[in-house]
Amino acid sequence: MINELINKAMGIISEYCISDCDADCCKNGKTLKELGVKLNPCKYLINDRCKIYNERPTTCKNYPIRLDNVGVIINKCRVVEGGKIDEIIIKIKELNYKIYM
Repeated sequence: MINELINKAMGIISEYCISDCDADCCKNGKTLKELGVKLNPCKYLINDRCKIYNERPTTCKNYPIRLDNVGVIINKCRVVEGGKIDEIIIKIKELNYKIYM
């Protein structure tokens, strides 16, 4: 159930990134900065599209929400801050998972 909720959230996030956000996190290097990699903007982002999308690193695939051994980690991005996955976050909490933001 938890994986289904995370996948649903990622679907909403991915759709928003393409349609409204124009890959803002990638442009500003947010996903890789969290791992200490300094890419600003991401070198694989060309004309606002990821050129290695199907082979992108795991950190990019899992950004901004992932299941960890401590709970569910949700990094802030426009989708999260805009409340677009709030219903999913509530359902995750109902399953007694800790949310780290």
